[in-house]
Amino acid sequence: MYCYTRCANARLFPFLLVLLNHRVNSFRSDQASDLGNLVLIERKTIENLSTQFRGFRESVLAAILQTLDGQ
Repeated sequence: MYCYTRCANARLFPFLLVLLNHRVNSFRSDQASDLGNLVLIERKTIENLSTQFRGFRESVLAAILQTLDGQ
């Protein structure tokens, strides 16, 4: 029984290594994909905030110029 179990384990071991390697690579690619999506979302958020700030800055400058023109 011990010899049979040992031989079976020896035959299964390479298969288990390949399976484990596939799972690790799959997990890594999923993480990389998630990280890429997160970076894309952060970039779009920063672009949106930059555009909003640019609009706010332009409106503040316009208000200052109107105030100065009114004096």
